[in-house]
Amino acid sequence: MGWDKEFFVSLIIEGYLRIGGGRGGLISELPLSDKYNLPSSFKGVLRKSIRRVIQSINLSCYSDVETRLFGSRVGESGEEALEGKLLFELSDFKTSGRKILTGIRIDPSFGSVKSGALFDYEVYQTVISLTFIIRPMFELTDEESAILLAGLKSLTYDSIGSFASRGIGIIKRVDIKSDFGTYAESHLRKLVEG
Repeated sequence: MGWDKEFFVSLIIEGYLRIGGGRGGLISELPLSDKYNLPSSFKGVLRKSIRRVIQSINLSCYSDVETRLFGSRVGESGEEALEGKLLFELSDFKTSGRKILTGIRIDPSFGSVKSGALFDYEVYQTVISLTFIIRPMFELTDEESAILLAGLKSLTYDSIGSFASRGIGIIKRVDIKSDFGTYAESHLRKLVEG
């Protein structure tokens, strides 16, 4: 018996959050894009976190869990595309507003300031709470649940959105709002100890 119920995960971000947008907005050169692009960013960050967990705590025998949870593209493994088991949806988004920041472009050829270097970019500011619904499309096995929980827990101090190298979008806390945490924790202990 596995896990088949949706659950909520909240990310607390202190400081700024940037959701990349196109160039040439009315307010800044790099305006914000729609906040509803966040589920795909969250999915990417979580997938990277799960890959890191599998490699760092020697769970290589479970390396296929990443593909089972998130799916694969055509040609990724030489086979046809696979559908992932998880769907992500933005449930709640809280911020105190927007702000324009100034950046400096660096010329990669010389490693120095580029001519006409200043540019403006838009960010969401102060304590930001992002709540996502994670909805399993198919029942998660005990191992998949355990590795998903480990990936969620290791998101702290990772970043979501763009300009992470500038300290933007750093995840300060991850809250799992359901009994999924308790369920998966016991299975995670078995994987790590066994």
